Amino acid sequence: GALLIVLPEGSPLSAAEASAAVRDTPAHVVTGTGALVNATGEAPAAEAGPCPIHRLPWGRLAIVAGEDARHPEEFRLAALADADVVAVPYTAREPWELRLGLLERAAENRLNLVVAGQDGPDGVAGLVLAAPRDFTLWTAWEGPFTGRISHPVVTTVKNADEVAHAVVWPEQAVNRHVSRGTDLVDGRPWHLSGALVGQAG
Repeated sequence: GALLIVLPEGSPLSAAEASAAVRDTPAHVVTGTGALVNATGEAPAAEAGPCPIHRLPWGRLAIVAGEDARHPEEFRLAALADADVVAVPYTAREPWELRLGLLERAAENRLNLVVAGQDGPDGVAGLVLAAPRDFTLWTAWEGPFTGRISHPVVTTVKNADEVAHAVVWPEQAVNRHVSRGTDLVDGRPWHLSGALVGQAG
């Protein structure tokens, strides 16, 4: 069965109901408000900070809920925190958010994204964006080189879909070296993000 279930933004299912639904399973549920629950109840983040991280048996999970998903910086902070998968309960308002915005967040930060919304634009409620296995320029590829280095594997979730299944590869997010000495995340001028993580005055 599924190990991660992401409910759409605005889902009426409560944290207690979600926890009861996965009783006797190893699954975790991200509610429509961004809470993480498992069979025993709410699961607090293991690592606090600007982007709290949940350590799960299969990898490191970050949650970016609601309107925060419109901001690229949220996903940069998830990458900086070494997240493997980001659960995104969010309903896009504009087609570009799904067609370009979130896809770019997955590619530029080498993250797996699971985006769940309702009644999205152009009939699309969400996406599952899996970090591809073929990535670096200096190792053999499983398939032919397509000219794209970090384009995620895309599973589109339509508004009419009640349930969608997809596979993500958390371990692929660990490899962020596109070529020798070139890491997608390391070496960015993170000090420029200080205003994002600083204390409000």
